[in-house]
Amino acid sequence: MTAPVFGIRGRSQSYGFARVAAATFWTKPKGVRQNLTSHLKMTAQANREKLQLLVFPELGFSGYGCRNAFRQRYLQIACLEALRDFCHATESIATTFVVGLPLMVGESLFNVAAVVNRGDVIAFIPKSYLAGHSQWQEDEWFSPACDLPVPQVKLDWQDAMVPIGTDILIDLVDEKGEPVFVMGAEICEDGWQAPNPGDRASHNGAHVIVNLSASNWVLGKDDWRAKLFPGNSGRQKSVYVYCSMAGDSTSSVVWDGHCFIVEDGTILSTSRRWLKPWEDDLVILDVDIDRLRHDRHTDDGWQQAGREARSTYRHVRAHVCPWIPNTTDLRRPLTRLPFIPKNDTAMKRVGEELFNGLAQGVIGRLWHVGKGKPVDAFMGLSGGLDSALAFLVSVYAYDQLGWDRSHLRAVRLPGPASSRNTQQNSLLLAQALGTKIKTANITPLAARALWSAGHEPCWKCPQCENAQARARTFILKTMGFNLGTGDMSEAAKGWCTEGGDQSSHWHVIANIPKTLVRYLVGYYIEYLAPDETTRKTLREILHTLISPELVKIEPGEEIQSSEDQMGPYDLTDFFLHTMLRTGAEPEKIAFLAEIAFSQKEGEKDTCYSRRFILTWLRDFYIKFDFAQFKRNASPDSVLVATLGLGAHDKWRWPSDGDPSDFVAEVDRLIAKLGV
Repeated sequence: MTAPVFGIRGRSQSYGFARVAAATFWTKPKGVRQNLTSHLKMTAQANREKLQLLVFPELGFSGYGCRNAFRQRYLQIACLEALRDFCHATESIATTFVVGLPLMVGESLFNVAAVVNRGDVIAFIPKSYLAGHSQWQEDEWFSPACDLPVPQVKLDWQDAMVPIGTDILIDLVDEKGEPVFVMGAEICEDGWQAPNPGDRASHNGAHVIVNLSASNWVLGKDDWRAKLFPGNSGRQKSVYVYCSMAGDSTSSVVWDGHCFIVEDGTILSTSRRWLKPWEDDLVILDVDIDRLRHDRHTDDGWQQAGREARSTYRHVRAHVCPWIPNTTDLRRPLTRLPFIPKNDTAMKRVGEELFNGLAQGVIGRLWHVGKGKPVDAFMGLSGGLDSALAFLVSVYAYDQLGWDRSHLRAVRLPGPASSRNTQQNSLLLAQALGTKIKTANITPLAARALWSAGHEPCWKCPQCENAQARARTFILKTMGFNLGTGDMSEAAKGWCTEGGDQSSHWHVIANIPKTLVRYLVGYYIEYLAPDETTRKTLREILHTLISPELVKIEPGEEIQSSEDQMGPYDLTDFFLHTMLRTGAEPEKIAFLAEIAFSQKEGEKDTCYSRRFILTWLRDFYIKFDFAQFKRNASPDSVLVATLGLGAHDKWRWPSDGDPSDFVAEVDRLIAKLGV
C-alpha cells in the first residue's frame, strides 16, 4: 500500500492511451481446474497483445452457479489454489489481471475481485451489493463488503499482507514509473445501484472502473446493460470495462458472455455473444485516458461532485508494460469525420435533431424581434453551401411558426467575381422554396468605398475582398433584420471578414463545422426536400467548389478556392474536434490524423501523408490564434454540441495569443521526416 501519489505528466510516448481488455469464455460451476486453464489461455493472449489490464468474469475460478456448493470448504480451497497457480503462471507478464473467486475471511464468505500483478495478489475488492432478488440468492452464501472484519489478509504463498476492502484504488504505472491510469473495481450488482462503487472511485481519482459480472441472459437485458453502463461511464467520465461470463450452470438461467468497454459514455468495443463451450473472446480497446482528464478538468459540475464525494482510499501500485501506440496498431474506432454520424439510422435521428435545434434558435429570435408577429428577415443567398443550409433551416423555422415563407427575403449580392452558376442556383433554390428573392449588385458600393480609402479597385487583393464582403453585409443590414450564414470551420481559421460576413444580427449555423454543413444539406435532400427541383438544385450546390467569390478571374484562370487557402475542410474539422474536444497536443493530433486519413471512408476521399497533415496543422495553429479577435465579436448563435467558438459559448481565448511554441512543435515533427 502507498499513499495516493499523482505523477505529473510531461511528454508521453503513449499519447495518454492505455490498452485494456475483457476476457470471456465458457465457465463450469465447480470446475475450478478447467476454469483456471481457460484463464491461463487468455493470459497468454494478454502477453502477445501487450495488454496493461485484463479483466475476467465474476467468480470465474469457481463458476457462478455453484449454489450451496459455495459452502463446501474444498471448493474454497480449490479456488485459493487456483489463484496461487494463476499468480505463479503470470509473474513474468507485465499486465494487471482482475479475477473473480469466493474468499473466506474469518467466518464469512465474500465474492471478491482479486487484483494480480507480476505474480502477486496486490488487493482484494469485495462485492458491496448482493443480488438477493428474483432468481438470485447470493445473500444465502455471501456476506456484503460492509461485513468485512479486517482491512487486510494473509495468503500463505505471499510474504506481504494483502489489503481488502472497497476503499482501494490501483495505481497502474509503467516500468519508468510514469502513471498510466488509476483503477477502481466493482462486481456485477454493484454497477446497477446508485450511487455505486464506481461513482465513488471515479470521484476519488479512478479513470477505469472494472465490473466483473455474471449477468444472466433474459430477453432485453443486453439492451438494458448497453444503456446502464454507458450512463455510469458518462456520469463518471470514466472507462468501464464490463466483463461477463458465458456458459456456466443451466439450472435456471443461461449466460450470453456479453462484454464491452465504454469510454466516457460510449461503447467502443464489444464481445461476441452466445459462445460455444470451446470458444472464448477477448475484447480489446486502447482507451484515451488524457481525454477523460480533459473532460473532468473542463466540467465544473463534475469537479464539485468530486469535492462532495471525496473519501479516504488506500492506493496500491501495479507495474505494467509501457505501451507505445503506432499508426498500424491502435485499437479504437477512429474516423476522419468526427462530427458526422456513422450510419443511416443515426443520420436521420441526428439530422432531425439538428434541424429542429437550429430552427428553434431562429424561431426564438424572430419571435422576440417581431413581438409575436411575422418578421421580414434578410439573408444573403450566394448559391454556396453555407448560405444554402442557413436558408433551409430558416425556411423550416418559418414553417414551424406558421408564417408565410415570403417573409424570408433571400438576397443575391453579385460582385465582380460572382459566377453565373452560383447566382443561378440561389435563384432556383429561393423560387423552389417559395420565398422572395432580390438582387443587389455590390460592385458600385464596394468600388466607392475603395476609392474613398484611396485604393484603386483591382478586385484581386485582400483590400478589395474585404470591401466586397463588408458591402454585402452593409446592404443586408440596411434592408432589415439580417440572418447570418457563416460556419464554425471558417470562424476557426478566420476565413471571414470582420464587419463583413463575420457579422449579422443573428447567426444561424455559426457552430456547425463545414463537414457537418455538407452532411445536413444531404440530409435535407434525402428526407425534407419537397420536390425534385429542390433536390437537383441542392445537389448542384453540394458539387460546387467552395469559394467566397471575391477574387475576379480572367479567362483561363481558376476560381478562388477556399480549401486552397485554408486547407481541406475534413482535415480542418478533424484538427478542430481533436483540439477542442480532447485538448490534445500537436503530436497526438498529428498521430491520430495520420491514422484517420490513411484510409478512405468514401469513394471520393483522399488519403493524406504525414507531411501534408503537419503542414496544414502548422497553418491551423497560426490562423486559429489570429482569428480570435473575429470570434470575440461574433453575433449570437445557437450552441449545437459541447463545442462552440462564439463569445457567448464560454469560449475564452486570448486575441493576442502567441502560437509560436505550438508552431515550433509542429516544425520539430516536420524536421523528423527529413527531406
